[in-house]
Amino acid sequence: MKIPEANTIRKRFDDDKITRLLEIQWLNWRTKKITKNIQLLKTMI
Repeated sequence: MKIPEANTIRKRFDDDKITRLLEIQWLNWRTKKITKNIQLLKTMI
């Protein structure tokens, strides 16, 4: 069974911000590192 592809309705961030967030791979950070760098992340978005 083939799963249908999702449609993008709208982006939460512009392409530049998406690229920067993907480059730093923040989703792979441990909670402690995210907490320590929360201000940096806030300025990026």
